[in-house]
Amino acid sequence: MAQQVATASPSGGASSATSTPEAAAPLTAADLQGRWWNWVASSNPETDPVADSDGRHCASGQSGATWFLADTATPTPVTRECTVPTNAHLAFPIVNHLGTRQACDQFMAAALGTAVLDGTMKEAERLGAVDIKIAGAPGNPVTSETPLSTQACGLWIQLPPLSQGTHTLKIMGRAVAKSVDVTYTLHVQ
Repeated sequence: MAQQVATASPSGGASSATSTPEAAAPLTAADLQGRWWNWVASSNPETDPVADSDGRHCASGQSGATWFLADTATPTPVTRECTVPTNAHLAFPIVNHLGTRQACDQFMAAALGTAVLDGTMKEAERLGAVDIKIAGAPGNPVTSETPLSTQACGLWIQLPPLSQGTHTLKIMGRAVAKSVDVTYTLHVQ
């Protein structure tokens, strides 16, 4: 079986107000994880979406038909408020990991989590290790300026566009040495 390898430019990631729902069928495991990690790695420490404490950086680096949301870097609960374009598909990890295939296997064996959108539980995909390449960018929190070839894995959610209005998304997860607790208030306009 051929391995999928995802590469993406740092801005090759998320959504714009002009995207159409048909333009973003669910992404493959490699494309989803590669594009998400490149989105995160394209930021600098001041705009890192994973370290964002309130959602002010939700739109940073977003382009294309899929709008990415971030998990958290610490187990401390985080509340973020974001404006999301109408017709934007959403994609986000509950918990995720970069490392060797063996490290991903160990991570996934312990991975648990939930995502609840407007009171409705959403089912996560368990995505095992896939090869990805992450572009380096000055000062980014993942690779600095050095490109990285690695494995990515995690519990992931991909959602079709949400209806206009305000939505609440609660993401909670844990795995080996990682805990996530983030609540998003999403304003779809």
